[in-house]
Amino acid sequence: MEKPANIRADTLPNLLIVDDAEINLVLLEVAFRNMDVNLIQASSGAEALKKTQGVDLALAILDVQMAVMNGYELAQKINESRPGTIVPIIFITAIGFSENDVLRGYEFGAIDYIFKPVNINIVRKKTQAFLDLFNQKQTILKNVGLLQKYANELNEANIALRKSEGKYKTMLNASPDAIIIINQRGIITEVSEVALDLMGCLTKDDIIGKHFLKFLPVVERENIYKIVEKTTEEAVVQYFEIKLKNKNNELLLGEIRASLINDSDGVPFAFMVTIRDISERKEMEVKQLHADRMA
Repeated sequence: MEKPANIRADTLPNLLIVDDAEINLVLLEVAFRNMDVNLIQASSGAEALKKTQGVDLALAILDVQMAVMNGYELAQKINESRPGTIVPIIFITAIGFSENDVLRGYEFGAIDYIFKPVNINIVRKKTQAFLDLFNQKQTILKNVGLLQKYANELNEANIALRKSEGKYKTMLNASPDAIIIINQRGIITEVSEVALDLMGCLTKDDIIGKHFLKFLPVVERENIYKIVEKTTEEAVVQYFEIKLKNKNNELLLGEIRASLINDSDGVPFAFMVTIRDISERKEMEVKQLHADRMA
């Protein structure tokens, strides 16, 4: 059956019709005219098997009483060649069909029967119902495939992210100086192991989520505002001395370096503050100065 040029046959569900009477094939072809199906016609079981080898069938309409290979035998061979998949089959048969024959048909994949003489409207409506179910199934399978694809991509992204975070934390902890990451609201979001020791904290929970001002004496807050402003303007501020408070409110003198962190679009979203404890160095300088004066 010819399809309009704007409909690709390979995207349509495949409908197999098999009857050894030419007049019946013509009648079925007329019934399915203008339906969105790829119609595969055969006048024998052998021809049907040859034409449908490797083809995904949405539905098969088979005449039961055919020479050489009847409809039941053909149905059995069609489904035997597709392990794990059952092609739904509508059998066409005479009205004088016994109950045992009907049950036998269901064993071979029958989902319905059409009795001769064939009513075109009935066969169209039954066929369309099964094609709609097939299309819904294909949509579900496609969505499942897309979900699986997205899940795999997300899993790969998470693995890459964990590797990246591992490298980031390794670099963070490799520095001999304390490193603290602060967002633009002043909240501490990450710290190095050295920073934990410097601030007298046992775990990251003691410092992450806290405002950076919590670890500054009140007299130093004006200086930190200046550092933030200058870092925002120049991206980096180097070697600025400032007093800090650890968790136990003990004062220490730090030499800090602040730099701006941008996202992939170049938009600033955080500050990286590197702190070097210079308390002992300053104490030694004072002692040396005192010694020099005494000398």
